[in-house]
Amino acid sequence: MLFRSYLSKLQWPGAYAVYDEMRRRDPTLRSVLNAVRLLSRQAVWTVEPGGDTDNDRAAAAFLASCLEDMSHTVSDFVDDVLTFLPFGWASAEIVYKRSPDGRIGWRKLSPRRQSTLARWEFDPEGGLQGWYQSAAPEYREVYLPIERLLHFVAERDGNNPEGLSLFESAYEPWYFVKNLQIISGIGWQRAFVGLPVFEYEERPSDADKATVAAIAKGRSEERRVGKECRTRWS
Repeated sequence: MLFRSYLSKLQWPGAYAVYDEMRRRDPTLRSVLNAVRLLSRQAVWTVEPGGDTDNDRAAAAFLASCLEDMSHTVSDFVDDVLTFLPFGWASAEIVYKRSPDGRIGWRKLSPRRQSTLARWEFDPEGGLQGWYQSAAPEYREVYLPIERLLHFVAERDGNNPEGLSLFESAYEPWYFVKNLQIISGIGWQRAFVGLPVFEYEERPSDADKATVAAIAKGRSEERRVGKECRTRWS
C-alpha cells in the first residue's frame, strides 16, 4: 500500500528530513512544540483499581509499579510520543523484563525514530502488520511487528499509519519565508558591504586578468596587479 502526499518532498521516508529541518530551524514552530511538551509534562499519571476487591487493588498497585520501574519516566515517554506532531506518527516498542518475584513488567517503551523507517508491512486487507526499521550502524532491515508496538498518529488519515503531520500545511509558507530570508540577507549584504569592481587604465595581459580575478574571489592577496587599476570595472 502506498500513500501519496500532495508534494513529493513530503512523502515518506524522505519527509523526515523536511519536517526535521522545520522543527529545528523555525523558532515559531519550535516554540509551539515546546509549549505543548511542557504542558503535557504537567500531567499526573495515576492508576485506579477496576473494582473494590483485593485482587483489583493488587493489580492496580502492580501496574503503578510497572510505570515507576521503567528505565525512563512516563514524561519522557510522552515526549517521544509527541514527535508525532511534526512527523505525523510515532512508534514505540514494548520491551519487557522479569521482576524478582517472577512477574513480567516493562523495561521500557523504547521509541523507534521515524528516520529509521524503511517500509510498512500490510496484510492483504490493508491492515498494518508492522514496519521495517533500518538504523545505524548496520543499516540492515529489522522487522517490528505491530503487536510489539505502540503506534500513534497526530491526525487520522484513513488507515494510513503515517497519519497527517501538523507541519504539512505549514510547509509552503515556511519554504517561502526561509528562501526570502536568504535572498533578503544577500541583498542587504550587497547593499551595505558592496562588491569589489575593477577597471584597468590600459589593456591588461592575461596574467593581469588572472591576478585580478584571484583577488576579487579572495583567493590571493599576495600577487599585485601589474597595471594600474582603479576600484571600478569597465
